[in-house]
Order: sequence, then structure tokens, then C-alpha cells
Amino acid sequence: MPTPLPKLAAQARRALDAAGIADLEDLARHSAAEINQLHGMGPNALTTLRDALAEGGAGFRGRRMSRTLFDRSVTANAVPASHSPAS
Repeated sequence: MPTPLPKLAAQARRALDAAGIADLEDLARHSAAEINQLHGMGPNALTTLRDALAEGGAGFRGRRMSRTLFDRSVTANAVPASHSPAS
């Protein structure tokens, strides 16, 4: 069963409709850059769509969201060797 798109502003919804994107599965077949180029798609809508894909464990084409999020958390929490407690 298709996963519905999240609530979006009317302009963004019309842009997706015009591109033939009816659900999150359709959306995941496109890159963020492709979606961003749609007339009527703004930064808030793109963030909402990215969050909806991530919530379902997916991402835009060309991105592996779970890996990206994992890499960010590892990098953010990394401690340089010079600051590690001595054993």
C-alpha cells in the first residue's frame, strides 16, 4: 500500500502532482535536487519531504538516509585520539 505524502503547502502539492508524484514511494525515485527544481517547491516543503522519507527509513534517490544519519552521529560524537582518556 502506498505511503501518502505529508501535508504540504498548496504550491508544493501541485508541483508534485504535476510531476506525477503521488506518494512517498514515487518521491524516493527522485533526487532532492530534482524535487528542488520543481516550480513551487520551497525549502520548507523539501525539509518536510526529507523528514517524511527518513521517518520511513528511506531517502531521496542517491542518498542512504540511515547511513548518512549514522555517519553524522559518529562524526559529531568522535573524540580525537589526543583527548581520549588514558588506559
